Amino acid sequence: FSYSVVATISALFAGAAVDRWGAPSTLILSLALFGLGAALCATAPSMNLLSFGRAVQGAGGGALTVGAIALLTARVESRTRVRYLSNLGLLFAVCSVLGPGVAALMHEAWSWRAFFAVQVPLALIAMAWLRSWSGHEGRPDAARRRPFGVLSGLRLSLLIGVSVFWFHFAPMRENL
Repeated sequence: FSYSVVATISALFAGAAVDRWGAPSTLILSLALFGLGAALCATAPSMNLLSFGRAVQGAGGGALTVGAIALLTARVESRTRVRYLSNLGLLFAVCSVLGPGVAALMHEAWSWRAFFAVQVPLALIAMAWLRSWSGHEGRPDAARRRPFGVLSGLRLSLLIGVSVFWFHFAPMRENL
């Protein structure tokens, strides 16, 4: 739950981050947040810290989607872009479907912490790979940069938070 809500909110800010810093730099930051969240989850001594780690992962995960789409859009020729973006969508869908099953198998074989622990080195490898790209791509032009819409983002975050709270407690409305 904390992952999904924070991922939705962070995706909103990721587009502005891509405009400001470029897709590779935004992806590296996203992977760093995702990996940090995975490390927090793998070592969490309580459910509250596990939930916090998932929220940190969500901040990176939501921005990863936007950054990956921006990177493909900038790097791939227009005639083959649709195929690459379709494959990226398929990859995200397959991971969303298979992820819980893989986590269950890892839990059975080792521990639930193993699922999070394996994500840390994967994030580091992806960061190193993207780092080799970031030197080749300059920052976007200053004329194209847009300021972060912090106030709009806060309003939307509040709306999402209230909506999630309302629908979560909808069956118990009479108790509110």
